Amino acid sequence: MGANQEKNTSNGEFQDVPYDSQTAEDKEKITQLTEYEGYYEALSLDPLMLYTFGEMEKRGIRISTPNATVAVWKIFPKKFTLFGWSGVPDGARAANTIWHLVDKKKKWVTGTANEMTLTERGRKKLEDSMLMVNQPGGRKSYSQTRRPEKLIRAIKNSAPYKKYEAGKDLTEFDLRKVLQCTLDSPQPVLKENYDSMCVHAEAADAQDVIHFLLQIKKNFKEVIYGKSKVKNSKPKVKNP
Repeated sequence: MGANQEKNTSNGEFQDVPYDSQTAEDKEKITQLTEYEGYYEALSLDPLMLYTFGEMEKRGIRISTPNATVAVWKIFPKKFTLFGWSGVPDGARAANTIWHLVDKKKKWVTGTANEMTLTERGRKKLEDSMLMVNQPGGRKSYSQTRRPEKLIRAIKNSAPYKKYEAGKDLTEFDLRKVLQCTLDSPQPVLKENYDSMCVHAEAADAQDVIHFLLQIKKNFKEVIYGKSKVKNSKPKVKNP
């Protein structure tokens, strides 16, 4: 759901309308939210957003796109921080996740971008999300805390990364190798792996790898996000 776009749930059409202003009371309550203490990095975005909706309901915070964007970032910053910008919420990721929840096939959320409520089906999914987030295995294990370090080490030891360091051209094959994908892997898998690597690079504060991933996104955006098929492209990824 794009900025300043509201879903009319009666006819499925979009209307360009400005978001309502946030109340001072809502802002104060959102400011008081703190990061979830368990391990949530391995969970997908939908249950984390539903969990956030539940927390907003408990605190009497109006569930709107602007409020939810900041609230989910406050509770799950490792999943909703804008990549490369510490302390800044990723509005596009939050809006896209909300879009998944209001999808007409799921029907988990109803209302508009300025005020949403959970449907009966959404409340059942909220219960599932609460169990997923709060499951006993949600605490960090030794192997989970070590995962970002292992991934960063694997990226930096890869042939594509060494080509990048040397200022050589990177091909789509190199991209897929970095993302641990084959030439047959579909675009959604590339995007999922790319997003996961971004999260782990941020968690490890690996600035050199973060820059590498940003350059990959800049030069292979169409391949990762599936906007168009890139043929015989060999964009040069340079190390500053």
